[in-house]
Amino acid sequence: MTFARVLFTSLIVPLIAATYAAAASDPVPLSSCGVVGSGTYYLESDLDCSGAPGGAIEFIDRGRIELRGFTITGDSAQSAVRCQKRCDVVGPGVLDGAGVELAAVATIDGITIRNAYVAVDAENVDSGRGTARITNSIFVDNEFGVLVSRYARLIDSSVTGSQRDGVWANGYVRKGPSGPCRGRIVLENSDISGNGLAGDVCGSHDRPCVDVASCKPPVLDALSSCERSFRFGSIEESWGVCTLD
Repeated sequence: MTFARVLFTSLIVPLIAATYAAAASDPVPLSSCGVVGSGTYYLESDLDCSGAPGGAIEFIDRGRIELRGFTITGDSAQSAVRCQKRCDVVGPGVLDGAGVELAAVATIDGITIRNAYVAVDAENVDSGRGTARITNSIFVDNEFGVLVSRYARLIDSSVTGSQRDGVWANGYVRKGPSGPCRGRIVLENSDISGNGLAGDVCGSHDRPCVDVASCKPPVLDALSSCERSFRFGSIEESWGVCTLD
């Protein structure tokens, strides 16, 4: 192979590969509801998926959706964004009438979720993988706020007006329901209050609905607050970390 050909190959082939990689990761505008597979998508206008079967936007593989100031309207009995693997939901923007459902890990940033049955559903109790990292977001007037099996971390966010629990972490890692309960909640500059409006009707033992309910003690920094907590594995015991415990 001549020097010129070697030089051409060493310069042009990486450039072509980089071009294809960039093209593959470029965000794609989204104007319809349904299964999108994987990749990065963004809204150019409001999207009404209230009549879409099975959820508004569904990622089969890892995905990302950028709302860019727009609203996805969904059906409260379903989810607005459904993720079978890791996904990112990025604002600013609103999910109205339905929330986010995930099987593993989600990052949610700058999103308002309202009037949903569950704002963020990462329950997935059997595998214990459900993890949500929520930043700069507001969840208001939902039936449930955040449900995770393993770990919920809220930063600069608020959950209020939930009929049942505001943030719920009650998952079993590795051994299924017979294994240890590992659900954890961490709050940083976040307010979880004014939830549990349904009263003493949460859970199979008619326990009270609260702001934070978890297997492990919730961790709150000095700028975070909650009103009532519940300790899974007890009958009526709180964690003693909220103002009304």
